[in-house]
Amino acid sequence: MRGHYTPSLPSPTDYTGTSLQQTRTVTPSSPPSTHKIRSLHAQPQKRRGDEVYSEQVIAEFFTDAVMQESPEQVLDHFKDLFILKNNQVGVTVEQALYDLIILKHKETFLYVVQRVCFILVKYWWLGDKQDYIPQLLDLFKHNLGAYHNLHPTHRRLRQWLREFVQSEGYENLTLFLPSSEKTGKQPWTERYKTYLLAAQYLNTKNPREQREAAEYLAAQLNQQFKFKLAIYTAHAQLSKTSHGFRKNPTLLDDRILLLIQRVINKQKSPNYQGLANIFRQQADGISYRGFKYGFLKYLFHSLEDSKTSEWLRASVANAVKPLYRQYNDKPWNNHLLLRTSNRLIEYLLQPNWSKSTHPLAMLTHQGNYLTLTILLLKIVLLCRPSYKYLMVCLARLIHYYEDVPQGECDWLVKFLETLRVVLTISAETFTEGKPLKAHAH
Repeated sequence: MRGHYTPSLPSPTDYTGTSLQQTRTVTPSSPPSTHKIRSLHAQPQKRRGDEVYSEQVIAEFFTDAVMQESPEQVLDHFKDLFILKNNQVGVTVEQALYDLIILKHKETFLYVVQRVCFILVKYWWLGDKQDYIPQLLDLFKHNLGAYHNLHPTHRRLRQWLREFVQSEGYENLTLFLPSSEKTGKQPWTERYKTYLLAAQYLNTKNPREQREAAEYLAAQLNQQFKFKLAIYTAHAQLSKTSHGFRKNPTLLDDRILLLIQRVINKQKSPNYQGLANIFRQQADGISYRGFKYGFLKYLFHSLEDSKTSEWLRASVANAVKPLYRQYNDKPWNNHLLLRTSNRLIEYLLQPNWSKSTHPLAMLTHQGNYLTLTILLLKIVLLCRPSYKYLMVCLARLIHYYEDVPQGECDWLVKFLETLRVVLTISAETFTEGKPLKAHAH
C-alpha cells in the first residue's frame, strides 16, 4: 500500500547536521522603498534570457509586492502574469517570464511558480493573512480550461501550469491551508503535518522561501501541541473532574499518556540524556568496531522487558554490526556516528514487511509502541543531528500509508501518537523549527 506520490527526499548520508543552505538564487532581504522592480544594474551580471536572471526578477517582483501591497493586489499580479498573461505587471517581469517560455526552460518555470507561491505563503503566514492562501490555490483550479485555440506561447504556459498542479510542489502548498478552510472529516495524516513540514524545510532542493515557511509553521504547530499537552496532563494529575472539560490533544487514553510521561520524566539518575552523555565520554577514542558494540549496549540499557529485549537486540545488532566495516579498526568520529544513527533510523522505520520479525512489525503488532519510541529517542539524544533524518523517515512512512483508511493503519497512528508525545516532552533537546521575523518595510 502506498500514497499517490513519493516525495523526493535525500538519502541518510545527506544529513550532516549543518545549517540549512540555499541552493539556488537568494533574494535580498531588504526591500526597496517603492514597489518598482529593482534596477537591472543592481542585479547579478546576468543577461536577458538567462534562467537565473529570469527567476530572480520574478521572485523579487513578488517579494516586493507581498511586502508592500494588499493580498488582493498581489493575487491580481499573480493572475495577470501567470494565468491571463495580459501584460499588466511591467515589461521587465513579463519579459523574464516570456524568456523562460519561449526558450522552453520548463523545469525552471515550474521552480519559479513554486517559489513565487511560497513567497506569498511565507509572508501571509508571517503577517497573519493566511486566509488568502486558498484564493491563491483557487487561481489554478478555475482558470486552466481549454487552451487549444490560444497563441502557442500562451498554450505552452497553460500546459506547464497544469503540470505544476499535478506536481509535488503544488501538493506541498496544500499543507499551508489554514484550519478554518478545512471542513468535514480530515484525513488522519492531518494530525502529523509537522513531520511533513519538516521534510519540506530539510529538503535543500526546495526554494528557500518554502523551507522558511515550513519551518515557521512546524514550530507554530509544535508549540500549540506542547501547550495543550502540558495543560491537559497537569490537570489530569490533579483529579479526573478538574480536566473533564479539557480535550485530550492526543489519541491515547489517559492511562497510557501518564505512563509515557512518567517513563520520560523519571527521576532516576542518570536519565536518558545522562546515559547518552556517559556513553559519549566512555567511547572517546575507541575504534569504530568498539563503538558499535557500546552503541548497542547503550540502546538496550534499562530495557525492562527481557523477552522483547532478546530478539530486538539481535535484530538491531544485525542491522548495526555490518555498517561501514572498512572503518572498524579506525577511531570513530561524529561523521560515522551520524551515518550510523541515520542508517539505524532508516532500518527501524522503513521495514521489509516480508520479515515478520522486523522491529516495527513485531512491536506494533504487540502494541509495544513505547519501546520502539524509546529506541528512536535514544538515538537522537546521542546524535542530535540525526533528528533531521528521523523527521524525513517519518514523513516517508506517512506518505506511504496516506491513502489507507485510518482503521486499517491504527498501529501506525498509535505509534505516531506515542512518538509525538515523547518528542514533545523532550522538545528542549531538539530544534524542529524557529519563528521567523518579517523584514522591516
